[in-house]
Amino acid sequence: MSERIEELKWVLTDLILDLCAPAEIFRDHYSSNSFDTSSVRTIAICRMCNSHAVIALSKLVEALNGYGKEIRDFPNSLKEKVYRVKQQLEARSVYKFRSKYVAHVFDDDTKKPVDIEYGYKLLTDIVGKDISELNAFYEWLSPVEPDFDLTGSYVSTLVTVLRDHCSNLAGHGERP
Repeated sequence: MSERIEELKWVLTDLILDLCAPAEIFRDHYSSNSFDTSSVRTIAICRMCNSHAVIALSKLVEALNGYGKEIRDFPNSLKEKVYRVKQQLEARSVYKFRSKYVAHVFDDDTKKPVDIEYGYKLLTDIVGKDISELNAFYEWLSPVEPDFDLTGSYVSTLVTVLRDHCSNLAGHGERP
């Protein structure tokens, strides 16, 4: 079991960076003088951040599923928070968007180019329809003020607490 916990620890370590980076890049651009929702640069930065966030969240879904047996042995208070975030990810259809749109040009079912309107709907279900909802998404993803007691359902904070729990169980060995 400790080998699997050690693996999970390193997966979560990588995810912390992958979850925090798009939020930081978005916030930096949003607070800059060059932020303009009609500019190609702002659109490109938002697309990059959103795509990276979705890929990272999809990896989190895979990790939570792949290490489910180990997570089931964690303290109930931690498991409840994991399941709450997992439900939020499922409700937002994160994995579906990644699988159907982010990494593809063609729809596997229709063999035609992916439907842009459908992709937009899936994206807005995840990140929101306007700048205030996009800001809220990035706050949920990686809060400006981390909530390490986990009273909220902030993704990167939960992943950090999970990683720390794994470190306590498996020790602080070297990265494989």
